[in-house]
Amino acid sequence: MVVSIQQKDRLKKAAFFFAGLGHLQPMLLAATNSDYLLDRFLLERRCSSEYVSRMVTSFIFIEIIATVLIAGFAVCLGLYPDFFSKISREKEEDFRGYLTVAIQWIIFLGYVQIFFAFTRGGEKGHIQWFYYSILFQHFFTCIIGAGIGFIDVDRALWYLMTLPMSPVLIFFYQMLIHLWARKKGLAYPAYLVVKNQIWLGLVNSFMVMTLWTIAYFPGLYNSQPIPDVVEIKIEFDKTDSYDCTTSGPNRVCMLVGSSKGPPQGYTCYRHTPDISGHFKGRKIIVKEICKGCSKNGIKNVSFPEHEFCTCVEVYRSTAKREWVLVKLLMEDGSVYYYCPRSNSGWCVGKLSSANKLENGKLQEILKEINDGNGGGNKIKDSGEFQSKLLNQASQQGATANNTTSYADEIVLNISNTTNYVCQSEGSNKTDIIVTVTEDKTLVPSALREQYTCYTHQPSVSCKLDETLRDKKGQPYPLYTTDDTFRNTKVDHMHVYCKIADGSRVDLLVIVTDDGSRHYYCQNEYGQVTGTKLNDGRYVSDECLKNLLILIQVGDGKLYGNGLRGLNSGNQYSETIQDGNKPKETSSSSPHSLTLDIGNRYPYICTNNGYKDNVKTLISVEGKMEPQICSKYTKFVHRLDSGYKSCIDSLKHINDYLDLKPCISDLVDEVAVYYEGGNPIKDPLLICIKKSKYDSSKSKNEDTYSYYCKGKDKCWYRYVYKEGESCKKVNTELNTLLNLLKDNPLTNNNYSSVNGAKLQSDHANYDYWKVLGNHDGGSWWNPLYWRLSGTFMPLFMHGLAVGAMGSIYPHLVPKTLVSAKHSGTFNITSMFLAPLPHIFNLFLAETKSPAFAGVDWIVKPWYLAWLLYIPYFLSFLLIIFNIHYPRRNACCYIRSHTWLAFLIMLFVSFINEILLAVGRGGIMTQRSGNIRLGGNREGLKNDHSLFNKIAPLMSLSYIPFWLTTSPMIKSYAHSVDQYLSDKDRIFWPTSCCGFWSSFGYWCKCGCHGLYTSLPKLLTFNMRTALTHKDDRLFVLVTSDLPKEEWFTDW
Repeated sequence: MVVSIQQKDRLKKAAFFFAGLGHLQPMLLAATNSDYLLDRFLLERRCSSEYVSRMVTSFIFIEIIATVLIAGFAVCLGLYPDFFSKISREKEEDFRGYLTVAIQWIIFLGYVQIFFAFTRGGEKGHIQWFYYSILFQHFFTCIIGAGIGFIDVDRALWYLMTLPMSPVLIFFYQMLIHLWARKKGLAYPAYLVVKNQIWLGLVNSFMVMTLWTIAYFPGLYNSQPIPDVVEIKIEFDKTDSYDCTTSGPNRVCMLVGSSKGPPQGYTCYRHTPDISGHFKGRKIIVKEICKGCSKNGIKNVSFPEHEFCTCVEVYRSTAKREWVLVKLLMEDGSVYYYCPRSNSGWCVGKLSSANKLENGKLQEILKEINDGNGGGNKIKDSGEFQSKLLNQASQQGATANNTTSYADEIVLNISNTTNYVCQSEGSNKTDIIVTVTEDKTLVPSALREQYTCYTHQPSVSCKLDETLRDKKGQPYPLYTTDDTFRNTKVDHMHVYCKIADGSRVDLLVIVTDDGSRHYYCQNEYGQVTGTKLNDGRYVSDECLKNLLILIQVGDGKLYGNGLRGLNSGNQYSETIQDGNKPKETSSSSPHSLTLDIGNRYPYICTNNGYKDNVKTLISVEGKMEPQICSKYTKFVHRLDSGYKSCIDSLKHINDYLDLKPCISDLVDEVAVYYEGGNPIKDPLLICIKKSKYDSSKSKNEDTYSYYCKGKDKCWYRYVYKEGESCKKVNTELNTLLNLLKDNPLTNNNYSSVNGAKLQSDHANYDYWKVLGNHDGGSWWNPLYWRLSGTFMPLFMHGLAVGAMGSIYPHLVPKTLVSAKHSGTFNITSMFLAPLPHIFNLFLAETKSPAFAGVDWIVKPWYLAWLLYIPYFLSFLLIIFNIHYPRRNACCYIRSHTWLAFLIMLFVSFINEILLAVGRGGIMTQRSGNIRLGGNREGLKNDHSLFNKIAPLMSLSYIPFWLTTSPMIKSYAHSVDQYLSDKDRIFWPTSCCGFWSSFGYWCKCGCHGLYTSLPKLLTFNMRTALTHKDDRLFVLVTSDLPKEEWFTDW
């Protein structure tokens, strides 16, 4: 079955949610269940104390090894990218998903084995498998924690946000277990607590495993990808948000809000597509405008098939409460207008970006629509509406003669220089907007002072009426006896006009939806004749120049047979040699293009999945630029219609280019630079030109980006910046091409091309190369390693997470100081833990000048690594004290409380500092990063949210450790001690209700914490479980002084 990207993402988020709830399960399992089980094994003589000591020590080192492995994995990704390229990078997320599923299966099987070891008999094999299961639990839990960015950085926030909930849920779990145990009359609920905790871990692990398996299992279901261009419908009578999707499982939401400053007497509602999340960077095409869910919408008028909409404005009169106008605001700054007509239909009109209706002019239009000219008659048809729009816009020097079609064909007026309407009286009765744009670049450079070119493009493709219209509206028939475009639809038409003679039309180039071109001009008898340009023929700039000169000499006519001889000889067109014939391309998306930059001549891109697989003509023009020497050639690829387009991919001959990042947004043209005039060689440089309409300046702002080939055959993006603008490389273009001719662009050589301007616009394109590229030299020499900005904080955070899990907080004070001082340490460290996160919140979120915008490989972030010196020294001392407690250094530390306290402070407080610093760097570096090629969306999480909740997460652990440290047994002991002095008649039962029971147990717990806090924090957890008087503390040898034993004092 087919599901949406959003549904699959929700499934993954649910898996992360339950994984987050189970985050503390392995820790509780190791610190609680393992203690209880090992004590059972000890009492039943199923294992020895040495076995237990060896197992607990293994916990410490297995997690350190896991942390080192995850860091080593990152190093391998950076140093050996070719080895890992065998894994499809297009399936990168699936690879990480499969890794996550495998890890979760292992964790689940570990829980199953622990359950068997807990419930079954005393066979030695169960103990051995229990040991291995615990190690697996710790190993993979540490990998998930340290490498959370590797597994699924997009949804890591869902995993981490559940951590503050875990202490609260565990508290409720303990409370309910005690309620149930007291109701059943169980004197010692510890066994029941541990057993149920194992069951909870088993169920939770099973849910996570199942969800992740469903989300990532190949072939279980196919997620329909979100295309670059999304088709939507507009419900103009809506005043709140609604679903505007036309088809497919991926749903787009339309956000509706009131617009500021509408004309007096009218209310304006602004409909804006929500293009955040998975739809970030997608473009919108309006396919339908309706009224609610009914079919009574805007009909018999065209909607723009080839243009992209940014938002919609709908006007309603406050007096009559009628919907009077719908405006489609397009990406290029133009506006489509729709209004009701007098005969209950709708009219359509369009103004270009150069014509804007201010509120005063717009109010005049609205008044005519709503009230008429005093007689109550509204606008009659689209032609009248378009004329009124142009009059109000006061477009100077523009000609717009509307046309009328009496068949299901469009009639074009070749004399128009601005947008106009073809009104239809045929069976479909659809009024079609024709957009007219002037483009002098289509004229040969030698004739641009004498000629100009206007491109007429209907908003929808339809058959062309062979009788065109001229300036006076008179018929301008085409003699098509030698042509074959009658059965095709017209996509656009180029009209070449002689400027000096009143814009006399000298040449027509008709492009149909199959990508073919048809050339027409007047012959010596005044007939407009022509034919189709055959495949394998090409009208070069020189041929077009000669053709226009001959027509100019003939006073607008081409003597002889006219253009019927277009395909004969080399006068009007040339033959393309067999080795240079262009190769057609195809795109899987109906509105995106695949460009073959190896083509020297115009070619066709087939848009699969769009109606009847419409073919789009891509024009290619070879140019010589004055700022580069003659040995370099530039070829420009763009839509022949001049419209912008989305680029699906680039290919050269038979190979697709691996672009990092992929080309996003709308593109005007793609320029490719080659050495010499033969594009069969590998290209040197690719230039992407984009333009965006700036409403404040009422003009298009051009931006340029450049792709240069790296050593790994990938193409990396650079920009040439002047201030905040991405400009075109002019004076230094020749220098850049000379560099690229010999070597790929690297950090070592691109600085010579004015490095202050030419720069990589993102330091980490390749998600796999977390460490960075290797710039020459031997692979083992660290001097040649170039660390990326993402790797540094990720590595710091991973080490901190791994170290935090290797020695449990309740274990550290027991090995160094007395119970009294360890209680003081625990309390202090708990309240100090949130401080680094609070400082990070202030520094990162308030954009402190000392930290904002600073690269991670330079100061001051780099100084945080110095904290690892006392950090690891403290760890070594703790581990050394566990195994060699009688050594002089260990005795000295234990005899000097201040020194032991300082060591523990480094372990706890500095760990939180490294977590905060690393976490802030990860979120800063990865926010907004665009993933590898294809149609990958950017990272969409608001990573600053994680910085905001980090202090809350640390604060939430204060009640957690107060109520559970050392885990569940101490809490049970505290409550039991408080209840032992109470009359059982006051204990809550099932008839008391949940809230009264909840209040009673909270009161008991708080009183127990208040009266016996030091004991609670340092109580020997094994005594309460085994119910024995002997103290089984196997982490420290039994020959220690008795006063250092951990007794119930």
